Amino acid sequence: MDNKYIFFIDVDETLIETGKTNLSPKIVQEIKRLKNDGHIFVVSTGRAMNATLAIQGIEVFQYLSVLLGQCIYRTADRCLLTKPESIPKNVVLNLIRTLDNSNQFWSYKDIFIEKSLFKDFESLKKKAGVKFIEKDEFLNDLNNGNIIQMLFDGYLPEDEEVRYPDLAFYKMPFKYTDVALKTASKAKCIDFFKTMYPGYITVSIGDSINDIAMFENTDISIAMGNSSPDIKKLTTYVTKNLNDNGLIYAFKDILKL
Repeated sequence: MDNKYIFFIDVDETLIETGKTNLSPKIVQEIKRLKNDGHIFVVSTGRAMNATLAIQGIEVFQYLSVLLGQCIYRTADRCLLTKPESIPKNVVLNLIRTLDNSNQFWSYKDIFIEKSLFKDFESLKKKAGVKFIEKDEFLNDLNNGNIIQMLFDGYLPEDEEVRYPDLAFYKMPFKYTDVALKTASKAKCIDFFKTMYPGYITVSIGDSINDIAMFENTDISIAMGNSSPDIKKLTTYVTKNLNDNGLIYAFKDILKL
């Protein structure tokens, strides 16, 4: 039997440009071609569910892995296959105090949506699926364990980060930080699918720091051409830029599929 691949593909700056809401028809066509050959496609993102489902054409993927591998969703029947662990209440409150003291805007994600109390958080207004809320809704989510990830503008000094040993801080492009439990990572999703599809060759494609765990847990890793030099050093291959059909080049010219 020919080799079968399972692909784990990041979203922002890998699958689409940040802020865009639809897949390129060329990418959709290419994924359909490879699916017909028996390959499996998984979105692997730090986004919440609604922001991922808001992408037009995303249903071409058989699975969506959101919130850094913590929630896995089967697109065919809209079934949620795994559920995430929330950030403990005391940890959330301590981090918020730190951010408020330095006047940094923050948001958080439950399974489905990203929420913020800061209606003047300009960069969030450009994102799909963000809800601006009142304090009562935040307190309700906090008390019910619905805070799965956090995000804030800018970066914290390392001496501040070490005060939160259970959290991972991902310093992202465009000067913002994603925050998640250290037990959450894109590697976690890959372990799930290795059990589901034994014998498949695993391939990860991404561009940024939260993709490193994914790169380290797949047979083949591919960095986008628009990745930083530090990210490119960590992968098996480097493809072309997103805007230069980098994904299609990876499928056809690097993997020869």
